[in-house]
Amino acid sequence: MNIIYTYTDITFTDKQREDEYKLYDAFQSSGLLTQILAAIPEDELKSLIDYMNIMKSEILNYKNTAGAVLQSLIQDLPKNAQAAADIVNSFDETKYK
Repeated sequence: MNIIYTYTDITFTDKQREDEYKLYDAFQSSGLLTQILAAIPEDELKSLIDYMNIMKSEILNYKNTAGAVLQSLIQDLPKNAQAAADIVNSFDETKYK
């Protein structure tokens, strides 16, 4: 979708951009995506694809590091603590006698 946003002058409402999967499917199924990609110079498109693959690899590598795992735990801790507190607070002993 970023290629469409960058390489065309097509404008989208915020509402349309909320579901980018639906937008992508519309461009793909109509053949417009193929036309847009064909209009980009081959070397430039290859560079974009290479860059995307590098970023994908770096993101996957990062997600498997200890730092990423710790960051995920830290981000999820308040949410999980609140869920645990809600369970404890809603526990009704009379139902389990």
